Amino acid sequence: MESAYKFTEYRYRFLKETKNIFSANSRTTAKSQEREPRDGGLSKTEQNFLESIRNDTVCRKEMIKDIVLKCSATSFDVYIDEIKRLSWENSKLREELRRKDHVMDRKVNEEKHQARIISQKNEQIRKISQEVEKTRSELKKYQESTYDGSVIDKLKEVQDIFNQTSNEMEWKKINEEALGEVRMEFGINTSAEARKWIMEENNYFYIGRKIISLAEKTKIFQEYTTLNDNFKQRLENENRYQDEKKIGEKRPILESPSVRSDLEAESDEEPGRIEIDQPLIFTLRTEEEEDKEVVTEASPSEKNGGKKKKKKNNKKK
Repeated sequence: MESAYKFTEYRYRFLKETKNIFSANSRTTAKSQEREPRDGGLSKTEQNFLESIRNDTVCRKEMIKDIVLKCSATSFDVYIDEIKRLSWENSKLREELRRKDHVMDRKVNEEKHQARIISQKNEQIRKISQEVEKTRSELKKYQESTYDGSVIDKLKEVQDIFNQTSNEMEWKKINEEALGEVRMEFGINTSAEARKWIMEENNYFYIGRKIISLAEKTKIFQEYTTLNDNFKQRLENENRYQDEKKIGEKRPILESPSVRSDLEAESDEEPGRIEIDQPLIFTLRTEEEEDKEVVTEASPSEKNGGKKKKKKNNKKK
């Protein structure tokens, strides 16, 4: 009953406050002036209202449980309103948080995109650097192979030999033969393949060495180099033993510079003599052999025939 009374008291106070508000706004002040309350400072109307509530409570015999349920229902409504308010605030906070997360995600995505772009640029720079380095190394190798002086000098030397001996056609034939062998060896069928192959490292000098090898096998080159080597050796020996005349020491025998000039001189002295071609031989003889060498006299039979044989002092090669 005490709880029911308190609940009724709350309702009464609410009505009292409402009455005071309306009484303050009233135009007349007569009605607002009332006697001093006799029972606890309450007016007659208030007392009647409170008494009616008490009578209703007693007459209806409301149980404490019902009053508690009413209070619980009121509290539940209050709680529902509070929950709604909190839910609304929570939704606002979630929306704000979602918006901030979206902004943050967008910034993170932009940063990732920028990092991806930077990574791609770095990868492109790395690939370009590798290609540049590869091209530089290939160019360096090609330049180094381009200045292979041994092959170039040898090739020019061999070509000069053929040019000096008026064998340009033979030189051209050797070049064509070398190219044909290379084409068969590497399976080159078109001009594009040939250009691509020739630009590879040291392939140009491979052809050069092939040409030199074929040229060295020709009779023209062998005869030229043999004669040239013997002539150089003769000059070296001449310079070496020019001022040395010791007994038993080998010295070169100087020969005429031209075979044809010797033959022409002999033909002028002996018009009726038959010329016989024989190779010239460079020999080294001792001083004793030179002292023993004499011009043989003609035999009696040769004198009767009126013919005289002349012996050469130098052997010709």
